[in-house]
Amino acid sequence: MRACNNNCIRCFIEEQSSLKESYPDIFIYYENKIPVFSCDTDVRRITQEMIDEELKRAPFAYIRSNGRIFYYRALAECVSRLQNVSVLLDFYSYNLNIHNDITKTRQGFEQMVRGINNLLAFNTSLLVNYHVGNFRRDLKELADLGVKDVRLAVSDYPDIQKAVPVIKEAVQYCDELGLNVTVDKYPRELGFLLGKVFVGPDQIAITVNNICNHKCIFCTDLSNVLIDDKNLHAFRNIKQCPNYGVLDLPRFKALIDDAAKIRVERIVITGGEPLIHSDIMEMLEYVKSKDMMATLLTNASLLNEEMSKKLVDMSLEILQVNLSAFDSPNYRIQHNISHANVLFPRIIKQLKILKEIKEKKNSPVPIVEIVFVMTRHLFGRFREMAELCSEVGASAAFFKPLQIMKSGLKQYLPTQKQVDEFHRNFQEYKAYFHKRGMRETLDELKFALETFSKTGEYYKSSYEEVPCSIAWKYAQISAQGEVSPCCTSTYGFMGNINEQELRDIWQGRRYKEFRWATQDKAFTRRRKECGICPNYLFDNLLFHNAIKMLELDKFIKRRDSEAKLRERVLA
Repeated sequence: MRACNNNCIRCFIEEQSSLKESYPDIFIYYENKIPVFSCDTDVRRITQEMIDEELKRAPFAYIRSNGRIFYYRALAECVSRLQNVSVLLDFYSYNLNIHNDITKTRQGFEQMVRGINNLLAFNTSLLVNYHVGNFRRDLKELADLGVKDVRLAVSDYPDIQKAVPVIKEAVQYCDELGLNVTVDKYPRELGFLLGKVFVGPDQIAITVNNICNHKCIFCTDLSNVLIDDKNLHAFRNIKQCPNYGVLDLPRFKALIDDAAKIRVERIVITGGEPLIHSDIMEMLEYVKSKDMMATLLTNASLLNEEMSKKLVDMSLEILQVNLSAFDSPNYRIQHNISHANVLFPRIIKQLKILKEIKEKKNSPVPIVEIVFVMTRHLFGRFREMAELCSEVGASAAFFKPLQIMKSGLKQYLPTQKQVDEFHRNFQEYKAYFHKRGMRETLDELKFALETFSKTGEYYKSSYEEVPCSIAWKYAQISAQGEVSPCCTSTYGFMGNINEQELRDIWQGRRYKEFRWATQDKAFTRRRKECGICPNYLFDNLLFHNAIKMLELDKFIKRRDSEAKLRERVLA
């Protein structure tokens, strides 16, 4: 049983499934991979060495407390000396009787308030975990005490639907008081519904270089049909940054540290061709050392046996290989290279070697996913693609619609005859992959082709009903450090990691403006990139399905201020 000086009606510590007594009278559990120390008898037992051991895989740690122990200034001072630690203090009510009834104490309230004062006097990092009650009284009193950071305990509510209106009001009141506010559950879903940012993006795609050894016909950067197209420069804002760039290792590590602090869960490493980067393996290992999921997106042309062994040993989650071809002649066309007869068999050989290494080490990772960018050269060849994926041990095949510019790439769109054949044989194509035990995204491709055929743009009509959620869950960072809200946006950069911390960019004015704009039908109606976005079903609808599963979709509100939308947003 946990040693504690309270006897609360409900003990949130003992309910933790990961709770373990790692040291005598010191319990540790994890909240979203953040270590939480609990010791309400003598906090001096918690040493910097214990914390540093946990910080090998986390950006910071919490010491969770009811606050009473910090009634003693010496103990508050002791905690203030610990580095990379915040006190997570449970707070129920600023009413003495209510607080003491809940905690079943006689002097708990007075000691807790004195404890808060002592922690703040020593400039200790403090996050008050507020179990929402009379929030207009309680939050005002906390603000008057000097508290700056509050977390609303959404997990107290068995019915999340009933919680939303209350949480919304509490969040708005925190804004009025100047309190920094977050929530302990569903931070991205609630942030989207309330127009707030409680946590960092779920996923960040980092371009470690924009140098590539291929010039794929479908590439938005290096396709030979677009390289001199002025529309390309307008589309990707290339004039705003140098043609080539490499993200160095120290800057990359600092970025990953920043990402861990705001609870980014997945890192996608891409390029250019990331395997060209001399430090790519150390980069991936550093991501893994921070307990974040890692995906490497590559054409695999430089993959070798030594690299494959390292990828398996570091437990890289996903290796995503952009083949976009099913044989050497097809590869030559799609990747626009002359030595495809040599390179394509070599790539297949290396993927088979990776498969063998995984089998020898009895490792399920990295999961291999094969990407096919669907130009007209691939339609009708799904059997060959399925056989190839099976041959190299792939777990999934991703079929991505061709990303269309104003000119150039349209010549690679499938013909109407190919589209009709695809719809006619759709179930047969799916069966090719299912009988080989693979996942596929043919349903998404089917929907993309249907909406493109009707409107001339992928998915755009769907944005009328389902607003884009990308600005709450994703960010893309270039080799020059520029942060973009998505891979197709012409909206402009949100900031630069060489000039600001990632947290400041994510919570900054530019991002707030973009989030506000994406919830307006007039914005998505006018933005050309929304109509050519190939990732709508892969990301946006999955997020909305999660909201629907929580039965919170009724709280989604769309504006349609065509006449009122600010001109600078549309610029």
